[in-house]
Amino acid sequence: MTARRHTSHTRRWTRSISGLVCACLLVSGAAAVEEQGTTTTTIGLMSISSQTQDILPASVAEIRQAAEASLAFTFAARGQDLVSPAETLALQRRWRVRDNLVIAQGFLDDAAAELNAGRIAVVQIMLAPNRIFLAGRMIDTATGLLLGAGTVDPEPWTPETWAADLDMGLARLTTALDATVSPSRGVTLLILPAQTRGIARHDAETATHTLLETVLRADAVSIPDPAVLNARLIAAGHDPRRLGADALAELAATPGAQFMLVTEILSYDSKARGGSAIFDDGYEEAVPMSLPSLTYFARLVDLSTGTLSASAIRFYDDQPASGWFGFMHTPTSREVLGTTARELWADIGFHTEAFHDQATGSTRTLGAADHPGRSVGDYGSFGRRHFVRNDGPGHGQR
Repeated sequence: MTARRHTSHTRRWTRSISGLVCACLLVSGAAAVEEQGTTTTTIGLMSISSQTQDILPASVAEIRQAAEASLAFTFAARGQDLVSPAETLALQRRWRVRDNLVIAQGFLDDAAAELNAGRIAVVQIMLAPNRIFLAGRMIDTATGLLLGAGTVDPEPWTPETWAADLDMGLARLTTALDATVSPSRGVTLLILPAQTRGIARHDAETATHTLLETVLRADAVSIPDPAVLNARLIAAGHDPRRLGADALAELAATPGAQFMLVTEILSYDSKARGGSAIFDDGYEEAVPMSLPSLTYFARLVDLSTGTLSASAIRFYDDQPASGWFGFMHTPTSREVLGTTARELWADIGFHTEAFHDQATGSTRTLGAADHPGRSVGDYGSFGRRHFVRNDGPGHGQR
């Protein structure tokens, strides 16, 4: 009984401190907007998913209503207007926006013309047992470029406190998204959503958003929103998960685009698998209950030639690490995927002068010595043939 009381008091104290921090973040955000003297109208595009209906703390309608109210309050505290959910829903139905990773350019155009919205805040809420996973992006409606991307560590929830836990998580997420960048800042880099096999859907969303966040923070590049790219490919009759020569030509028509980053995560760790679950995309059949051991691939493609300019690979072992005083530490999926994304991006070397000198002024692209004469088509439309490890001497075997 004493231990239970102690745990309860600890949770209340933690929530109180976290709530105070979130309130301070909201006040600082509002002060920044007041200094700028501008008011930005934003559309909140929200998507809710869960592994099974049994774990929902409330009905989907109640969760959506609570999330919309929380998002509106958070933006209002920053001095920013949020388009009403009814107006947003009408626009979603017109352009059939049902997925946060497929958004037609017409949706952005109408949002700017009819609703006077300068930005779209895409928020993904993913419910797992006792955890709320949140990921989001901020899109500029005028250009379709990313202004920001981010994730937050999973928020714990209970049937009694889920609304407050959701408020706390959304406040942290919108704070991360509000640290926006200029939409036009140098070379345009295309990044497609991560292709995953063997990991949970919320981990796949986390992988995509941590990668976007990493590149936005690391380099002065312009990144078209992946959902807008997906919608373009689908409208042209292409499958974004299986890119051929025609699909590459469609992507190469993006103004200023020279390179595309494609990532893939594979896991065959059977011991970490949980029960069966069926999702909308039809690709997840059995998902792990926690982040399993995995292999993370990244490939940089020159859109003008269809050749590989660079590639990198990282392995993750799900064994917990020993910390101070013998305590075992198991990192969150956000920590693992975020760290791995930063390592891969550093390995590719896109930010280095040597890469850009060779990519623009040399007769060969970086990595051509490692992949002589090979084009993207040689790898089965980003299939399974490209397993080159280039993260150290002595590697390179298939």
